[in-house]
Amino acid sequence: MYTKRLRKRQKKSAKINSNKSSPPPTINILDDDCLIKIFLYLPISDRMRMERVCKRWQNVNKQSWNDIKELRFPGTTVSGPPYSITTDTNERAVQKLLSRCGRYLNKLEFDAQHLCCSFDIVPIIAKHCHNLQFLILRLNYFTNRDMRSLFSNLNKLSHLELFEISRKFLDGCLKNLSSSLKELSLNTKESANYDSPSSFTHITRAGALSISEMKNLWKLEFNAFLFKTDRLNLIVRNKSITYLSLINCCFKNCINKITNISSLKYLNLMSMTDVEDDFLIKLAENCTNLEQLIMDNCTSVTDTGISALLKLEKLTELKICDLYKVTDAVLSRFINLKVLHCKNCNFVKDQGAIQLIQKASRLEELDLCGTSVTTAFLDAALNVVVSRTNEIPLKIIVNSSVESAWERPPSASSCNLIVEGRDISIWESYWDYSEIEDYADSYDEDFDDDDDDDDDDYDYDHYWGFYGFDEDLDMEGLIDY
Repeated sequence: MYTKRLRKRQKKSAKINSNKSSPPPTINILDDDCLIKIFLYLPISDRMRMERVCKRWQNVNKQSWNDIKELRFPGTTVSGPPYSITTDTNERAVQKLLSRCGRYLNKLEFDAQHLCCSFDIVPIIAKHCHNLQFLILRLNYFTNRDMRSLFSNLNKLSHLELFEISRKFLDGCLKNLSSSLKELSLNTKESANYDSPSSFTHITRAGALSISEMKNLWKLEFNAFLFKTDRLNLIVRNKSITYLSLINCCFKNCINKITNISSLKYLNLMSMTDVEDDFLIKLAENCTNLEQLIMDNCTSVTDTGISALLKLEKLTELKICDLYKVTDAVLSRFINLKVLHCKNCNFVKDQGAIQLIQKASRLEELDLCGTSVTTAFLDAALNVVVSRTNEIPLKIIVNSSVESAWERPPSASSCNLIVEGRDISIWESYWDYSEIEDYADSYDEDFDDDDDDDDDDYDYDHYWGFYGFDEDLDMEGLIDY
């Protein structure tokens, strides 16, 4: 009897259990591929935390970083979910992140000034980021040895920008750059002392020779460098360069060497006191392929030099802001221009400006802010644009007072004339250009004979501090939404 009752009780219990809902499935029933796809939707901070859950997630998570192709410190990524690398990120956090996604990166922008990191981040980049094609570095200090190691490991690098280069920059490491390099930009510290030649950043013979041998290099930028004749002679040997920017650079009786690069299509000479009429005459004779020329704040240039540029038949963009000796008489003859900026050129008036827009049928942008044009010019510009048969719109920038005083006809609202008013302000820059001019006049000839090539073999292996980074890896502070 007891056995019969027991059997009945067991059947009843089994029936009750069968009616109960089965436990919900967990995420762990998914295979690794599904987990990887889920992890791809997570921000970086959560991806890093996933490794703490279990061994399986740790292994799977290491395979979920192939979606990150571009990374900025600090900043946001171009591809993948939007996220920011906060300024309190320490070096251990950066090292761990690059160890995960570094192999997949094509582009890396690193600004150590706003991060709790030292120059020791360079070996970390060299170790993990072998596939980089685009690299921008802004470091307070870096050693020649580390840069040589970095460049030797980046065989696919095609674009390199270095900022905050100091007098101790040893450009002998440039010889370790990949032969695939196409774009190179070197920028000095803003606090360069122009009164002291010994503190001025310059290119060594080894660096100049390396640049001359970069056969795929087409874009070359220097900011606030000092050039000596023998160094410049080496650089201009490279005939593959078509884009050359020399902002704030100083020369000593060797600027004419630039005209030997006959392949130039773009040339930026902003704030170079060495640029004078004679140089422009030679430039127009030798560099006939020029399409874009920027000479803002080259205050020694007059109408004579500008007139010589009329020989450049391919020139479509000319920027000559803050050239106080240039008049509208010569500018009215540039009929092939698409872009002309002559801000703060006081001698540009209505007559020459009107003649220019009447003849330059392809003109798209004209900056006349700070000039002497009036509303009469805007009236004439309206008539010219209305009569254009190519329907190319024209954007004109004038003083705010001129734009507000101009009475635009209601019927002209639909035409291709865009008028923008701007307030006249003092031209701003990071540099005091009066100091550059004074420096050029007081240049120490002995410095030109200074033998600085010994610097190539000297390694300034100096520790400049970690700017307060925490020894403990703070993943909470890695990402900030």
